[in-house]
Amino acid sequence: MLISFYNNLSGPFVDFIMNPSQDKLKFIYKSENGSLQLLGLCFSIRDLLEEYRSVSNLVRESESVKQAIFKLAYILRENLEKHLPQRKFNLPRVNITPPTTVKDKIRTNALKRYCMYFRWMVRDLEPDFGIWNFLIKEISFIL
Repeated sequence: MLISFYNNLSGPFVDFIMNPSQDKLKFIYKSENGSLQLLGLCFSIRDLLEEYRSVSNLVRESESVKQAIFKLAYILRENLEKHLPQRKFNLPRVNITPPTTVKDKIRTNALKRYCMYFRWMVRDLEPDFGIWNFLIKEISFIL
């Protein structure tokens, strides 16, 4: 499946995500820890792409925008820990489903960046992409 998926994509960024290298990342992060964390994120994104083919597909398969945000955060974190279990990452630890208690909702404030990403993909005014036109434009992203 990976080969057919990879053949449909092209470009240096996709090449790098599909075959990340810590040596290339050392030019971005001078510290070994920083380049290793970025490498883990690349592996995590690669795994997500192998399973869903795109973040858009992950969102489409979700029951709601809120569930999609939590699912994305959960999958990225789990994939990071799978590839680099000995490292600590600055990504929120969440369940795959949205929280129901006030205590758990407070703990998910770190998902603000994910919400911003979703807005960026939905809104069709510059500088946003607006490519997720399958979502309702007037969505409330409040967790």
